[in-house]
Amino acid sequence: MAYHLLIAYDHLPEKPIFDKYLGTAMSIDVYWESIGRKYSLPIISSITERADSEEGFVIENNDLFTFKKELFTLENYWKHQDTNIEVPDRFFDDIRDVREGVDLAIKNGLKIIIG
Repeated sequence: MAYHLLIAYDHLPEKPIFDKYLGTAMSIDVYWESIGRKYSLPIISSITERADSEEGFVIENNDLFTFKKELFTLENYWKHQDTNIEVPDRFFDDIRDVREGVDLAIKNGLKIIIG
């Protein structure tokens, strides 16, 4: 399954103002969730589980600030990791894009949906 991070105005949910492809379940587990579990990052460590739940995965209010901090931890890990795993092309650009989406949501009082 492919996962996207979406931001839309409540009155136009079918037309996202931000749509970022995050990756497949496998790539999210390797590059996101495994690091989230390692560093106890509650949002990043549960992306696929929460996105696949009946409730869906919505990030809003103070959780947006938490998510932004977690993104810095994730980026820092991969910039300084000493394993043989190489990050995909544009990985750091993608994290920066997601952070910009979080800033957009914070600034405009919007929710992030991951699905």
